[in-house]
Amino acid sequence: MQDKAVYLLYAETQLHAGSGPEIGSIDLPIQRERKTRFPVIQGIKGALRSYCRISHSDQVEEIFGSEIEGSANSKPGNVAFSEAKILLFPVRNPDKLFVWVTCPLVMSRFLDALDSKNTSSSDTPDSGSCYYKEKLNRLNKLLPQLSDEKAFCLGNVSRNEKVWLEEIALDSLKNQNEKEIMADIFKSISKCAPIEYLQNKLTEDVVIVSDNLFSQIVATMTEVVPRIRLSESGTTEERALWYEEYLPQDTAMYFVARPTVYANEGILGKLNDAIDGQLINIGGKETVGKGMVWVTLFGREGDKQ
Repeated sequence: MQDKAVYLLYAETQLHAGSGPEIGSIDLPIQRERKTRFPVIQGIKGALRSYCRISHSDQVEEIFGSEIEGSANSKPGNVAFSEAKILLFPVRNPDKLFVWVTCPLVMSRFLDALDSKNTSSSDTPDSGSCYYKEKLNRLNKLLPQLSDEKAFCLGNVSRNEKVWLEEIALDSLKNQNEKEIMADIFKSISKCAPIEYLQNKLTEDVVIVSDNLFSQIVATMTEVVPRIRLSESGTTEERALWYEEYLPQDTAMYFVARPTVYANEGILGKLNDAIDGQLINIGGKETVGKGMVWVTLFGREGDKQ
């Protein structure tokens, strides 16, 4: 039995998976890891269940379990879902309009998620364990040179040996070995983008920064949007202004789906038939156009080169 499936998420619109009201400058912040401040989304299972109720209603209970747990006829779900973790965060760049930023910790987690006992061991992109484990080991040897003042660019992002991320200027590292290590990984990741232009951009316009700097970037460069509530007369209600935090459009994340101990053979195939390549709403604010996300199975057969 296939032991896991890794899915990529690509934000078609701004994304708000809220952590609840807080006291501070942002009334409705997004969910984050406490220790790293990296954005996460906890409610992936619920969002996918809601989508499948419409598109694959006959398989909802088999995949996700009974709607109401604890009743006499309730059934457990056959698929377990991780939280969605950040993979690539878009940041403004004066030469490329925007670039995607990531860091060694994020990439190490992602490559580790791809490791699987039951996947093919052939040395080709998208084929699983051995290939990406080797990439991770080689990458770990090269990236210690990455400090808070330096960045590695996958493509030609630097200007006069400097990489600009909004107002932050970093020294550009040049290492052909790193480019070779990362190029085919991002070629596979690029399949999550919905159009060819963005797929091509994802193979070039990627910057790897230090873990500390990435934590600062995702903490301070999200989008904060003011919202107001109008009265029946069309005027602003008193004390009805609040601020919401969003992950930007073009953010990329990923999650892992695994069969549970109750699962029958082929359950991940049924899940994949339901969600792969689909535009799904995740998070809140759907009625104002937020949270539309493309879901893509990483390494599906049709994507192999």
